[in-house]
Amino acid sequence: MKRYNFKHMALAIMATLSFVACSPENYAGVDESALSTMDGTDYQLNVDQSTNQVTMSISQLPQGTYPVWFIDTNTDGEPDFYSTLNQLTKVYGTHGDYFVELHLANRNGVSRAGVRKTFHIDNDLLDPAIISRLSGKRWRIDHAASGHMACGPSGTDGTSWWSAAPEDKAGKGVYDDRLSFTAEGGYTYDPGEGGTVYVNTKSGLFNEFNTNDGVDYMAKVKAQTTTYKLEVDGDKKYLVLPKHTLFPYLSSADQYNNPRFRIEDITSKKLVLVYDNGSIAWHFILTSTDDVPSQPGFGGYKYDSNCNMWKKATFTNAFYYANGDGWTANPDPIGFKNNGNGSYTISLPNASSQQWQAQVKFFTDMTANATTKYDFSLKLEASQDIKGATVKLVKHGEDGTFFFTERVNLSAGENIVFYKDNMEGIDMNNVDLVLDFGGAPAGTTVKVSDVVFKEHDCKDGAGHP
Repeated sequence: MKRYNFKHMALAIMATLSFVACSPENYAGVDESALSTMDGTDYQLNVDQSTNQVTMSISQLPQGTYPVWFIDTNTDGEPDFYSTLNQLTKVYGTHGDYFVELHLANRNGVSRAGVRKTFHIDNDLLDPAIISRLSGKRWRIDHAASGHMACGPSGTDGTSWWSAAPEDKAGKGVYDDRLSFTAEGGYTYDPGEGGTVYVNTKSGLFNEFNTNDGVDYMAKVKAQTTTYKLEVDGDKKYLVLPKHTLFPYLSSADQYNNPRFRIEDITSKKLVLVYDNGSIAWHFILTSTDDVPSQPGFGGYKYDSNCNMWKKATFTNAFYYANGDGWTANPDPIGFKNNGNGSYTISLPNASSQQWQAQVKFFTDMTANATTKYDFSLKLEASQDIKGATVKLVKHGEDGTFFFTERVNLSAGENIVFYKDNMEGIDMNNVDLVLDFGGAPAGTTVKVSDVVFKEHDCKDGAGHP
């Protein structure tokens, strides 16, 4: 008989004891001679190669028994998943040969024998859109973005403990590294002109380059060409590289030995990855745009400043969502998430075709007066192109009384700073912000961040454009 990993057999025994504990009959102890047998027992195994979905089920069980499934999910020939359901379905992300083995259990334990069936998954479960966005480009750490490197608790997006400011790691051998992917599954790491990779001082990696002063260090490495694959686990997608694959920052030996990154966001120009080893989550923002020197433009006013009235405001939301010349209501609502700190994620599951067909309204308790001048700014980043998004700052209940109503084109993956400086004051008991994304394709998400409404003479350190 196959000898299984102790962990899985222990789980099965625990399940048996639970079964006994729930039985209303008197229980005199385990009788090994009364273990279930597999004589005449069979089950159904269905493999859907179009979805990589495998369903295993048993419809008739001998009286007083329940199923114990031992399932291989990683092609190593050992069971690594266990279940006692009569029917269960699993999605396999990687092609290969797998097996499932059914045992029967009763109050006396788990049957010695089992019925094993093998099955084959033809293809990896790859998302063509992700491959298209990844391949044919040279990716780099987006050193101009806040939080381009960050860390936080395991299970999060990895940004709450520490977050790199723009250019935070300049001169550390990070920003000249380049990554490239092919549609056929090839991955190349180029350490750039410096020929180094940046390494966490506590990682134990490339110790010959460790300066032993508690500071992260640069290690000399060569370019590396290997493979990559994409995996799916529920609603999460992962970029998986082979063991000992280089990346612009090596946060730990765990990352170097098992480089499996959760894909948080991907467009043709932006890639957000999270490495999570169960103890800490590391956050990386990469871009495929050319790294050319440019004169910095105005980056908007400062959200965290005490000048910012939006930071202290409360608001409620209202939405309007339609499509077509007939302004037919869309079947799904607009999704809205308040991320905190003046950041919001708006999801547009259905298409719209005209201005004002995808409205997100913020009804605030901010006020304004005619004798004071004001400044306003926010940042917008859309996952798909939107031609003519609308930003309007308006008096509540009076659509014709507003500071401005402006249209702005949003390009996929590009962070747009919208601002208005030194606006003439208007008497408003309540100032509302209305955003409209009419014309956005189905499945678009828009991140709104760093919303600021302030008096012009209040100095927040950002200056003026």
